[in-house]
Amino acid sequence: MSGINHAIFNPRMADMEKTPILLGRPRGLIDTITRQYPDQTKLYEQLRQQDWTEKEFRFEMCQVEFKTVDPLIARDMIRTIAWQWETDSTAANTMVAILSSFVSSTEVFTGYQRIGDNESIHGLTYAKIVQQSFDDPIGAMADVLADKEALERLTVVAKVFENAAIASHRWALFQLDPKMFPLTPREQYLIYDQAFLYIVALLLMERIQFAASFAVTFGIANMGFFVPIGDAVQRIAVDEMEVHVPFGALVLRDIMKTDRGMEAYKNNLDLIIQMNNEVVAQEVNWVDVMHADGHENVGFGPQDLKDWVYFGGTYTTSLLGIQDRVNFPIVTTNPLPYMAERFNLAAVQHSPMEAPGTSYLVNAVERNDAGVVFDTDGFL
Repeated sequence: MSGINHAIFNPRMADMEKTPILLGRPRGLIDTITRQYPDQTKLYEQLRQQDWTEKEFRFEMCQVEFKTVDPLIARDMIRTIAWQWETDSTAANTMVAILSSFVSSTEVFTGYQRIGDNESIHGLTYAKIVQQSFDDPIGAMADVLADKEALERLTVVAKVFENAAIASHRWALFQLDPKMFPLTPREQYLIYDQAFLYIVALLLMERIQFAASFAVTFGIANMGFFVPIGDAVQRIAVDEMEVHVPFGALVLRDIMKTDRGMEAYKNNLDLIIQMNNEVVAQEVNWVDVMHADGHENVGFGPQDLKDWVYFGGTYTTSLLGIQDRVNFPIVTTNPLPYMAERFNLAAVQHSPMEAPGTSYLVNAVERNDAGVVFDTDGFL
């Protein structure tokens, strides 16, 4: 094995039963034998079971709706879909690229790979919505990219993502050839913090920013408009809220069980508080931008949407232990009950004649008959 760079494949098994999540030895065997992070593995398996593709949905009927419904409702849906498309694309394009050199555990990295692939499916779904809902999808895509106010919502996490991307590539080069790409002990120390902050920022984006936009999409669908879009985005929301968010929370939990993880948390606590506050503030500001003309939608007015943002922010503040250091209201009761229904696929399942089924799992059966001899008497 002397001819193989250990950053490509790690044959050393010294840390096999005590692999840290971040910045341990380079990954080696894809290991399901010495399970160290079983909770993350369960969520990985759950995401595989609820696998789906954008091809399950058709959106042609929405093309007529975009031309005939109240223009303010159409605008709210367009801007919301644009934001979700941009944000899922950001997650899909960066997650595996950034975490590949940071994550030492094959269990955890396998989960992130699956989540990254899942984010690509989400992005493909929004692309298909635009493709089938507009006469000029190319023009619609240009309008999405021109919505500067929407893009501003990504500035907080985007800076953390940028710093993490730089740190990740420097760490990868250092692993490949420490002599050619040296890092001082101080630089290695700071790279760990950038990896930690990326995982925090990713969680804030998924739990607060994705969830805020879902409320608008589902609120409009519940009014009876753009129902196929609501059904497709529901699949996305279930992935995010039932797997992506808890996966990130578990990763943070396990990192912060370590001395170095707690050190990274304490080193960056002020920044973490600032990030949490700013993400919430940007989403609240976006609610004001959406309603600057004074219109309100039935069932989810501006204050309802703001309370929903605070509800998501309350989750992350509790997880991060910063409840006493935030500058927004703590909301512990779901202000939009219809959101709980939307995270349960079966709750709004349509008749098979009305729409494709969306609540079925794949790969949900596991064989446990190894070595069993079945008595076939009476069956022949």
